[in-house]
Amino acid sequence: MIDIVLPYIYKGASFTMEGHIDIGAGKKSKTNKFVTEMVARMEAMGVEPKIKPDAFVASSYANRYTKRRNG
Repeated sequence: MIDIVLPYIYKGASFTMEGHIDIGAGKKSKTNKFVTEMVARMEAMGVEPKIKPDAFVASSYANRYTKRRNG
């Protein structure tokens, strides 16, 4: 990955790693009590945390394996 990204950073590009967390900060969300801790953990690892509704990857992946399917 370094060989792919590094040459472009030297040319002025930027690189950010995002971590999509399947939690939400809304009052009705059952996971809102974990937002502060999980965001802090991701930031400590140097990863930019994304939570719902911006965590589209985590939400899509979780829905694939947890939502009941017809058929």
